Amino acid sequence: MTEALLSVRGLVKDFHGRGIGGSRQAVRAVDDVSFDVFPGEALGLVGESGSGKTTIGRLIVRLEEPTSGRVELRGQDVRGLSGRQLLAYRRDVQMIFQNTQGAFNPRRTVRSVLTDPYRIHGLASGPELDSRIANLMRRVGLSPDMLDRYPQQFSGGQRQRIGIARALSLEPALVVADEPVSALDVSVQAQVLNLFADLRRELGLSMLFISHDLRAVYFLCERIAVLYLGRLVEIGPRRTLLEHPAHPYTRALVGSIPAFRPGGGFTREVIRGEISDSGPVTTGCHFAPRCKLWRELGQPSRCTQERPPLRPVTGGGVLAACHFADVPPDGTPEVADTVAGRAGGPA
Repeated sequence: MTEALLSVRGLVKDFHGRGIGGSRQAVRAVDDVSFDVFPGEALGLVGESGSGKTTIGRLIVRLEEPTSGRVELRGQDVRGLSGRQLLAYRRDVQMIFQNTQGAFNPRRTVRSVLTDPYRIHGLASGPELDSRIANLMRRVGLSPDMLDRYPQQFSGGQRQRIGIARALSLEPALVVADEPVSALDVSVQAQVLNLFADLRRELGLSMLFISHDLRAVYFLCERIAVLYLGRLVEIGPRRTLLEHPAHPYTRALVGSIPAFRPGGGFTREVIRGEISDSGPVTTGCHFAPRCKLWRELGQPSRCTQERPPLRPVTGGGVLAACHFADVPPDGTPEVADTVAGRAGGPA
C-alpha cells in the first residue's frame, strides 16, 4: 500500500471556558480521531455544524494545538516543529477558508496578498514574481488585470478563487479546504468544484475537503470520513459508504439529502433532535440519543455504556463505529437518485 502523506492518530482537542457560576468547564471538540490522506487523494470530512470538522482542519495546519494525539506529514510528527522546520511545513500544507471576506486584509490589493508567500519563503522576486502571480490568476480563472484591485471589489466566488490561488502559490503537498463552497451561490459552487477537480488532475494535489454537503464531497473525493460530536463514526470509499451506509448517522445523513420527486416532497428523512440536544455523552455512543436504530432495537444498554470502536463492516473497505452496524437498514434511500446520480464525478 502507498505510504500515507498525512496521518492523524488519536487526535484530541479540548477547549476550556467558564460555565454557570464561574465553574471551569472543558468541551471536547475532537475525540480520538484517526485517519490517513494518501498522495493524490481527496478525503472528504463531513458532519453537522458542531461536529469538529473545522477544528480538525485547524489542528492539521497548526492554527490550533492538540490536547493530545499526533499529526504526521510523511511520517514526521509536526507538533514539535518550530522556526525553519515550521516554515517548511507551512509551505507543504495550506488552508482555504470558508469566510472569503475575513480571509483577506481589505486594505491590501490582491497583488500584495499573492506576493506574500513568495516573499516570506524567498522563492521569487522581480519579473519572475510578477510572472508567477499572473499565471496563478489565470490558473484559477481570473484575469491578471485584476491584481491591483482590493478584495471587496470582487464577488464571493472570485474571492474564493483568490484564496485558492494563494493556497497554490507555494505548490503545497496538501490543501485543507474548509467549507470552501458553502457560502457561494449554487451555480458558483459548481464552477469552484470543477476548478478543484481540474487542479487536482493537473497538479496531483492531495486534499482534505471539509464540508456538510455530501453531494459536493461525492463529486470531488475518493473517500469520505463522517464525524459526529468530535468522533469519527464511519470512513470508507465514497461509493460504498454512500450506497451502503453502515452507521445509523451516515444513513440518516444520506436520507436527509433534499431530492425532489413529483408528489414526494423534497426531503426523505429528518434526523430527530439537534446535535446539542444529546448533551455531553461521556460513555457509550454519542449518537445513541438521536439514533433511530437504537430505538428500533429497544434501546440496548450497550449503546450507552460501551464506546463502539471503528471496525470493518459490509466489506469494501468501510469502517464504522457502531455495535449494530451489521443490522440491515430499514428503508435506506437509493443514493443513485440523491447523490451519485446528481453529483457525477469520478467513479
